[in-house]
Amino acid sequence: LDKFLINEFKLLDDNNKEANKELFIDINKKALNYKTRIIYKGINKIDTPKPYIKKGESGYWAPYFADGKSIEHNQEVEIVFYSKNNQLLNMIDESLSMFLAKENFGTRQSKGFGCYYIKDYKEKDFINDLKKLKTPIYKLKSSAKDGKDALKKIDYFYRRLKAGTNQPQYHKSLLFRYMCNNKDGYGWEKRRIKEVFKEVVYGEHSPVDCEPQKEYRYIRALLGLAEHNEYDPYNDKNKKLQIKIESNEENKIERFRSPITFKVFNKSIYLIANEPNPIIFNHNFKFSLGNNCFTIFTPDKFSMEHFLDWVVENENFITKVE
Repeated sequence: LDKFLINEFKLLDDNNKEANKELFIDINKKALNYKTRIIYKGINKIDTPKPYIKKGESGYWAPYFADGKSIEHNQEVEIVFYSKNNQLLNMIDESLSMFLAKENFGTRQSKGFGCYYIKDYKEKDFINDLKKLKTPIYKLKSSAKDGKDALKKIDYFYRRLKAGTNQPQYHKSLLFRYMCNNKDGYGWEKRRIKEVFKEVVYGEHSPVDCEPQKEYRYIRALLGLAEHNEYDPYNDKNKKLQIKIESNEENKIERFRSPITFKVFNKSIYLIANEPNPIIFNHNFKFSLGNNCFTIFTPDKFSMEHFLDWVVENENFITKVE
């Protein structure tokens, strides 16, 4: 919230910094001078969800925490803000609904977990706050039946975007297809992985090449950085092979959150399409499996808005909120 308020009201701009000193406990640490008290008002005990749901004999599938009972209902939380500075309290009051529309909280917050809103907040007000962010906004065409269904829809759509799916049907990654169709695009790293690590080649689907063939890049990193990729070995479907992925430069990147933030409001699912942090562009990564390895760069440019606009035009998943 501190960072949001500083940016929203330009508190540390050169022309404002001196005048806004009294709003801070420590201006060098960018810590604003207020305290909060958070009171859980729900009547239901918070449960501890399991990490996966068992899906037949083939293994586990589910978004993280998807079997937790606490996501099935809405519970009230009261937040009390304390400050001797009325100007700061007015800023919080003016912008809190927009802050909550922008941010989620807790584990896997980019995937729709931890959505909070002002009580009695209407969807039209939520959309208006999203538009104030001046970031492209999209909406899934399919509504959710409940909290669990929303998380499953987000999980499925995101897998279609980033990696593609094998179940319930085989679909190529939309990011792969976009890059193939883009004259400035790249070939994706999965084909390179299968060229170098023959033991991960599994299944009946023939490799798909871009025409003309494009330079391989680590394109999935644009939608979030993984520590490893898991593959079924060609000779044993009951095991998993883990390909280790690590930054191969002095300026190492260990974590990179997905630029897309999913927001669940009642039965509607929205996407806030932030652009990737430029630090991810043209960065070298090392892929390792056993004693074998190769290095590969990420793309040197990418527009999330152009990509999702392409998805709008070519698939029946999302619409753009104008």
